[in-house]
Amino acid sequence: MMGKNKTDNFIFKGRNILCPCGKITKLPYKYILFCCLFQVNAVFPWEYVDNNNKAVEKYKNREYEQAENLLRNAHIENPDNFEIKYNLANSLYKQQKYIESQSLYMELLKKQDLSADLKEKIKYNLGNIFYRLGQDNNPSIFWPKSLEQYQLAIDISSKDTEAKENYQFVKKNWKCLITRFTRKVSKLNRKSKPVI
Repeated sequence: MMGKNKTDNFIFKGRNILCPCGKITKLPYKYILFCCLFQVNAVFPWEYVDNNNKAVEKYKNREYEQAENLLRNAHIENPDNFEIKYNLANSLYKQQKYIESQSLYMELLKKQDLSADLKEKIKYNLGNIFYRLGQDNNPSIFWPKSLEQYQLAIDISSKDTEAKENYQFVKKNWKCLITRFTRKVSKLNRKSKPVI
């Protein structure tokens, strides 16, 4: 299947802010209006939220490089914001920057307060990354990791049919690769045996 990916679920947009206590919260519109009227920029970090929201629009329009640039700026302003990091990882994935995308997803998984839904999406996306990396080189290293990530996504959400389909797809390709390799090795062994 492999045409599907959860990076299309580019989720975080709006008035979310990382509070000093470390929790994500939505600001009341009255507070936002107050800040607008009295130009209270120090109280609310407008720019990173604005960059994130603009990046969401760029992403939806398949302008992944522009989305990446906006998200990198937002990430510099607020490096601990998991929403920005997740969106940036998705943008990088769409540009086939798999190693960098993988790194951001792995950083996100270290956070203790991620929802099960987000963990499942990250595991699924990591499965896609490892599959793609295995297509380019050394599937014997990357495809087992892909299968592992899809299985972890399935363990989190047993209803995830996309993860199940991708798991079966990679498993089938992995078995075909092993079969081809085994045939080549046995052919070489037959050729190298001395005739008595």
